[in-house]
Amino acid sequence: MTITAVVCVRDGALRLPRALASIRAQTRQPDEVLVVDGRSTDGTAEIARQWGARVVEQSGRGLADARNLALAEARGRLVAFLDHDDRWMPDKLARQAADLAGPDETAYGVAHLRFVADDADGTPIDGPRGLPRLGRTPGTLVAPRALFDRVGPFDPTLGMGCDMDWFVRADAAGCRRVADPAVLLLKTLRADALSADPAVNRAAAFAVIARRLRDRRAGTDEG
Repeated sequence: MTITAVVCVRDGALRLPRALASIRAQTRQPDEVLVVDGRSTDGTAEIARQWGARVVEQSGRGLADARNLALAEARGRLVAFLDHDDRWMPDKLARQAADLAGPDETAYGVAHLRFVADDADGTPIDGPRGLPRLGRTPGTLVAPRALFDRVGPFDPTLGMGCDMDWFVRADAAGCRRVADPAVLLLKTLRADALSADPAVNRAAAFAVIARRLRDRRAGTDEG
C-alpha cells in the first residue's frame, strides 16, 4: 500500500522544515512526499527540494486549488495531507495505514489532534482548547486516492470552508469514517492564522451550510 504525503504551502520557509521533519520521522515512511508551492517568494520550494520532496508549482490560487492539484499529481494509493505549520506524531502513517488495511476504497481515516503553540517544541495550549479532540481536518485525513473521485475535489469557492464541505460530502456519499483514538496531529495555533479567528470559522461554516441547502433544493445533494 503506497502513501503520498502532501504539504500545500505558500511562503512557509520558516515553518515548513518542522512539518517535513515530522514526515521524515514517520515509523512508516511515505512512498512520496509532494509539496505544492503556491508561488512562494521566500525560498519555500528550494527548502522542500532540500528535504527530498517533489515540488509542484501551483498556477491557481487558494488552498482548495492546491489540494486538488496535489490529488492530480499524487502517485500513492493513499493520500495524507499536512499543513506546513503543523506536525504529525511519528506513528501517524503507520497507524492509519493499518486502520485502512483492506480493499475498501470507500473508507477514510481521521484521528485525534492537539492544539500546540507556535514554537519548536510544540508546547501544548493551556485550558480546554488544548485538550485532545477528534479532528475532521485534512491534517488528520488519510484516504484512498480513488475516494476523491467518488466524493469530488475540494471546492475552491468556499475558501476556509472547503475542508468542512469535503467531509460533509464524504459522509453524504456513504463513505466510511475510521477514527483512530490516538493523537496523531499537533496543530499549531497561530495568532495570525485565519483558522484561529472564530469569526472566520463561523463564516466558513455558514458558507458550507448555505451551499448544502442550495444543493438540496436543486436536488444535487445526495445527503
